[in-house]
Amino acid sequence: MGYETIQVMDSNGVRTITLNRPDDMNAANDKLTGELAKELRGVVKDKSIRCIVLTGAGKAFVSDRT
Repeated sequence: MGYETIQVMDSNGVRTITLNRPDDMNAANDKLTGELAKELRGVVKDKSIRCIVLTGAGKAFVSDRT
């Protein structure tokens, strides 16, 4: 699944979801929150995933500016 604002990687049962808007300090907007919600709904159905790591690209995890 291709996303514009998040990146997803799996390794040994661990899914890493990276918020990928580093130029905007990963500011949460409608696109990012929608993609994140869609991905998390899919993770719930994937029995091979044992752990989720949520991280941010660049200097900030997430900011509240849009």
